[in-house]
Amino acid sequence: MRPRLAVALSAILASAATACIWDSDTIRDEMQTRADDFDLIVGQFPHHGAGYHESRVAVSRAALEKDPKDIAALNDLGVALLKLGRWDESEAAFASIEALQPGKYETFSNLGVMYKKKGDFAKAAEYTKKALAIRPSGHLGLGDYYLKMLDWRSARAADPKAIPGKDFLGREYSQWSMWSRPLQTAEDRERLCALVRSDRLFPDALLVLGDQYCGERNLNLAMWAWVRALDLGHPNPNAIETRMAEVFRHWKEALQHRGGRTLEVKSVDAYRSLVSAALKKATGWQESFETIEGELVAKNPGVDFATVEAEMVKRGQNRYRPENLGLDGAGSGKDDRKQPDEAGAKSPPVGDALSDEVDTVREKK
Repeated sequence: MRPRLAVALSAILASAATACIWDSDTIRDEMQTRADDFDLIVGQFPHHGAGYHESRVAVSRAALEKDPKDIAALNDLGVALLKLGRWDESEAAFASIEALQPGKYETFSNLGVMYKKKGDFAKAAEYTKKALAIRPSGHLGLGDYYLKMLDWRSARAADPKAIPGKDFLGREYSQWSMWSRPLQTAEDRERLCALVRSDRLFPDALLVLGDQYCGERNLNLAMWAWVRALDLGHPNPNAIETRMAEVFRHWKEALQHRGGRTLEVKSVDAYRSLVSAALKKATGWQESFETIEGELVAKNPGVDFATVEAEMVKRGQNRYRPENLGLDGAGSGKDDRKQPDEAGAKSPPVGDALSDEVDTVREKK
């Protein structure tokens, strides 16, 4: 039996105010990007590569030759340079916008993202707060989630050897159990998914996502998210290993109650190794996406996600889908038992689908 790892994400944030990177392709990209839960965990969703951003630099500079005060072109240029890690040039583009039109939400938000990517989380928080003061619903619609992420990372940067005791939402790792309540509102659920999409290398968001899946009784999804967090180098591996051990123990006990069956995988460490190997396979899809996108963009700068994905399918480059990984009998991992204090709890609908470019703000033309 294959685990149910393809629960469709049902909500999409259609409002322009919810994304925090904006250029002329943002709305199009948002409408074309859909990710199921497994793809969300492994980061297997469209994400522009260097070829795309180099093309954006060329297009933006061509527009600026015609009109040096073209705000949209300046912003597109700044975003593309930011994505390429050309910080000084990117900052200069945003400074030009600030000189022409001071106090724009997009400028502050993009500068916040730039400093985050440079590792200056305190300065990133400063600019993000300025942006949210202008548009509270902005920055992915995340609001304080994004700031909490920056604060968590800032604390880590200040003392890299310290082992954090709380997740980025301020919850004690040690207070978790398999029966902990998940985030209870669709809005919070969407914010968490959006944060994972905006920064797919942030390990604590993957830990929290695993906790969410576990609270919703989707145990296979939880385990994959936790393994992903470990593989990303989460600074409190013991917190994750404790969670995985409890779920694995639950699986073993559940099978014993179903006629004495046993798991094919004999230890949680062996299970983690299998999942880690599968996660590495999944990274190949994104690498192929960026390669093919670069080829297509070189011929047509207007190529979109749908065109690239269609070409990938034509070439047989399909998304990786996980196998059973030795959990025969564990099934979907979904546990329908209700604890006395959980009987009335409702699981919020599964999250959102945003553009791959959701961590900086693009300018609307």
